[in-house]
Amino acid sequence: MGDVVSRGVGAVLSVNGNTRKMQEFMGEIPTSISTPIDPDRMHLTLLDFDETMVPITSVRDSIALEKTAHAITNYLGGLPLGEIVLRPEEERLKVFGRFLGIVVSNSELLLQAREKMEEIARKNLGLEIDDENFIPHISVARITNRRKNLRLENFAPPIPPNIHVTGYDIGQRKKGYNVRRPSKKQSYANRPKALRH
Repeated sequence: MGDVVSRGVGAVLSVNGNTRKMQEFMGEIPTSISTPIDPDRMHLTLLDFDETMVPITSVRDSIALEKTAHAITNYLGGLPLGEIVLRPEEERLKVFGRFLGIVVSNSELLLQAREKMEEIARKNLGLEIDDENFIPHISVARITNRRKNLRLENFAPPIPPNIHVTGYDIGQRKKGYNVRRPSKKQSYANRPKALRH
C-alpha cells in the first residue's frame, strides 16, 4: 500500500504591487538581507493550504476538496474586491517565517471572508480552522541572509497608506509541493471560471 497524500485548498487576494508608491517602498527594502517579491505576485493570504490539508484516501476526499475550492471561488467571485483598500496597521515591516511583510488592518470584510471560508471548510471537510494565528499581511521580500541581525525596529520605509486589491487566486497543493497552479489571476470584475460562458 502506497503513502497517503494530503492536499489542501488555499485562497489569496492579489494586490497591486506596481503603483508608484509601492515601487518607491520596495526600493527602500535592504537587498543585503532580502530579495523583493515580484510586484505581480503580491498577495494577502486569506486561507493557507496547511489550514485545509486533509489526507486523500478515497475519491470522496478528492470530491470534498474540489467542492471546497469551488465554494470558495464562488464566494470570492461575488465580493466587491475592487472596492477593497488594505491599510497598513504598523509602520515597520514584520518577519513572517522566511519573509518580510506589511501587516494590514483586519477589516470587517477580511474578517467576514475568513469566517465564510472557515464555514465552508467545516461543512465540506469537517475541519475547524483556528483563527488565533491569523495575521493579515502582504509578504514583500524573501529573507536571504539570516546571519545578519534583522534590526527592523530602526527600519521604517514609507509604506503606502492604501494598497488596492486587484483580484483573487484559488489553488490546491499537496503536502510539500504545488500540484496545480491556477492558470491566471481572477480579476474581481470577472465571474469565476466555472460560471463563465
